[in-house]
Amino acid sequence: MEDNRFFEGLIQFDHSVYEMIATMTALETKGVAGMSTTFGDTVSSLFGRKNAMEGVKVQVLEDGSLQVALHIAVYYGYRVPDIALRLQERVKSALVSMADATVNSVDIYVQDIIFESTIS
Repeated sequence: MEDNRFFEGLIQFDHSVYEMIATMTALETKGVAGMSTTFGDTVSSLFGRKNAMEGVKVQVLEDGSLQVALHIAVYYGYRVPDIALRLQERVKSALVSMADATVNSVDIYVQDIIFESTIS
């Protein structure tokens, strides 16, 4: 006999879950060299607070939707607008599919260009 009972309840995500999804998606996107630190990340690290999701800020708006800001470094030779658009689409898709989130915006801030010869 099949049990067809449903339970009502709340599923709530911590900001760090959204940030981890956005970070992992960004790092798996072709042309993205890595995450870049923001001024706030730098100040936090001076006080000993390291953040595994440096370069990512997720804000939950009043309506429950997410506003995502990604600070990234890109590889030289890639078309930056294409990387940014692809990254926006991928991050939004990942947050919707993995966390059933409503995404208001995904803002991309390119803060550095990495040349292949500088990678060891």
